Amino acid sequence: MKFSRCALSEAKFLLLKDLHENFFLKMIHTSIIADWGPGESRQIRYFHLHHVKYVWDNENASFSRLLGLEGEKYTIAQLLDHSQGLTIQEQQQKLQLYGKNVIDIEVKSYWTLFVEEVFNPFYIFQIFSVILWSLDDYYYYAGCVFVLSVISIITSLIQTKKQSLALCDLVAVSNAHTVTVSYRDGHCKIVEADLLVPGDIILIPPHGCYMTCDALLLSGNCIVNESMLTGECVPVTKTPPSQSDEIYDANYHKRHTLFSGTHVIQTRFYGNNKVTAVVIRTGFSTAKGELIRSILFPKPVDFKFYSDAFKFVVMLFCVALIGMAYCIYLYVIRFADIETILLRTLDIVTIVVPPALPAAMTVGTVYSLNRLKKLKIYCISPPKINICGKVKLVCFDKTGTLTENGLDIWGVLGCENSKFHSSVVSSPLKLDVTSPLVAAMATCHTLTNIEGKLTGDPLDLTMFEATQWDLIEPGQDKNRYDMFTPTVVKPLRKVVPEDFSSVLMNFTSSGYRVIALSYKPMDLKFNWLQAQKIKREQVETDLEFIGLLITQNMLKPESLPVIQELTAAKIRCVMVTGDNILTAVSVARNCGMVLPNEWVIQVKAQAPDETHSSRITYKILDTTVENSYTYSDCMSIMQCEKWHFALDGKSWAAVCSHFPELLPYILTKGIVFSRMGPDQKTQLVESLQNLDYIVAMCGDGANDCGEVDEKKITKMEITRWHGIPKSTLFTILKMREEIVNVVQKEGHDVKANNLKGATHANLKQAMLEWFSQH
Repeated sequence: MKFSRCALSEAKFLLLKDLHENFFLKMIHTSIIADWGPGESRQIRYFHLHHVKYVWDNENASFSRLLGLEGEKYTIAQLLDHSQGLTIQEQQQKLQLYGKNVIDIEVKSYWTLFVEEVFNPFYIFQIFSVILWSLDDYYYYAGCVFVLSVISIITSLIQTKKQSLALCDLVAVSNAHTVTVSYRDGHCKIVEADLLVPGDIILIPPHGCYMTCDALLLSGNCIVNESMLTGECVPVTKTPPSQSDEIYDANYHKRHTLFSGTHVIQTRFYGNNKVTAVVIRTGFSTAKGELIRSILFPKPVDFKFYSDAFKFVVMLFCVALIGMAYCIYLYVIRFADIETILLRTLDIVTIVVPPALPAAMTVGTVYSLNRLKKLKIYCISPPKINICGKVKLVCFDKTGTLTENGLDIWGVLGCENSKFHSSVVSSPLKLDVTSPLVAAMATCHTLTNIEGKLTGDPLDLTMFEATQWDLIEPGQDKNRYDMFTPTVVKPLRKVVPEDFSSVLMNFTSSGYRVIALSYKPMDLKFNWLQAQKIKREQVETDLEFIGLLITQNMLKPESLPVIQELTAAKIRCVMVTGDNILTAVSVARNCGMVLPNEWVIQVKAQAPDETHSSRITYKILDTTVENSYTYSDCMSIMQCEKWHFALDGKSWAAVCSHFPELLPYILTKGIVFSRMGPDQKTQLVESLQNLDYIVAMCGDGANDCGEVDEKKITKMEITRWHGIPKSTLFTILKMREEIVNVVQKEGHDVKANNLKGATHANLKQAMLEWFSQH
């Protein structure tokens, strides 16, 4: 026996098992870091798995993943106070601990790929079959199978090599070779990017750069293109965080984090201050590294069709064994020679379990891929086309998917002395140029000039362009303007109109998207440096409510026929959006998810507080009748079939935490899920999977679906941009929602082809061949 069981602290090798029941044997390495403390050195024990380093933790007596500063649970305040940087000695010590900041991808040679491919059990069986048929003078069929196998191997080698090279190009295209580091003694030095370590302070140049690490912004602002990671083509603005005792989390504090692989287009700074950031993660621990790792080591696919196909092959093999036994018996009693007996009995195996079966099953997928490519639909996981044929539920995002991307300004409703104006102004140009409403629309945004073109969030852009003002940077205004969703307006403002809720409901129930505007005069001595340090909560209090901005998001013309076709095919459609629940329900009615004779009942769940225990109530959302309904009315409506549930993200969280027994009931009747964050969207899809739904998620952004169980989900992204997020399985470069139906139909065709090829035809051929032997 080569290994024996021992204590983890004494082990030299580890046998590891992951969540997918895969086993790995890893050797534990030891290294010594000199001068770790005054006259001390530190010995570390570690191992690598899938490009991740795990280090021995003496306190917990276990190995833990090395995650940089994020893994050390620093608070935001501690990271902001770390602006002085490291000493050269500390930098060298951390370089020994974390290793170089590189993402190395091995590109295997054609010979290595060939050996790995040929020793696949499938090809070994094919070689055996070809040799056997040749000995039996069965040259033509053997030659055809041999040619098909050679073509298949060559195609596979070329595709694998291309994918490896493309992955290397993906890594290299966004790499900077050098970066400027600020050390604790105050001097700056240009160093190689692969020498960066967590804790380094880097300077972001004014002309921008490609990020080679994950870093928290300490000072200044950055305009960043994150399309490589998220697929979003709209640049985002990154700002430094305020002083806080919150534990830093890259996902939660992503508005303040510069991620590896993203492109900093432009920086903003005040006076002579520099734009600086502290390195948080390096190498494969970065966001870019995680993306590459997800490609190199994908989750194993456990699709029921393939498990059933394997069972079918096993069944055929059992049939072959019976046939072989019977064949041996017949040839023995006929006194046949050994060579004839071997050829005939083994021939039964090669026919009953046909070597060409996998190739025949691949044909449908290949043709389907080619048809999809002609429609500008690209699939990064061809086996998922089969899953599309099994989809029973489609989750649609609203904005940009069911509705148009752009927003139109429908009107502005001003407010003075806590009273709304009597009528809606159709255009901001009709307002007084000195009106706070106009000033708010012109200043409350994150737009920036990039090469003479305004860039930013589409809503910000539409709002600013409606004022016909010009953007001049930077500004020194002493007023703070804010834009909020109306649901958070009341706690932040001094006084709001008494009819605020009814006015808001009137607009949102008609399908409009409503934004609340407010402002707060600041002290004349308030400057840029103070603005960098002040907490947002301090600014956004006692705000003066000045009105509502009303926008409309038109339904795409193809949305209605797509939903109707899916519904006719008994495929359930639901909406998962971040918008207001009344707006979402209105769009659901307009696109055909909710029929005119169907009711929508809102689920309102609340977590326990100091005065009440957890509770759940139901409310009828009827956008056509202005009546109030009692609880008993809701209960009577729920006795019939023509109704649906709708709930927002807050209620969703409360239901999951305090009413889990109601979750299956709500999921089976839910039609609209509003105010849902990215994590909640993931949670929703996983909950639907637990009810054995095969789910498709269709949206236009990376936040439409996170990392979920891919064996039961197909993710589709409708986009014009070439940056493809890692979670997307189908990327559509043309804004046409009927693509969902196309992909689903292709899935049906491939599944039907595979079922026909794998069952009926091959079973019939096997039976005929078996009986023909006798």
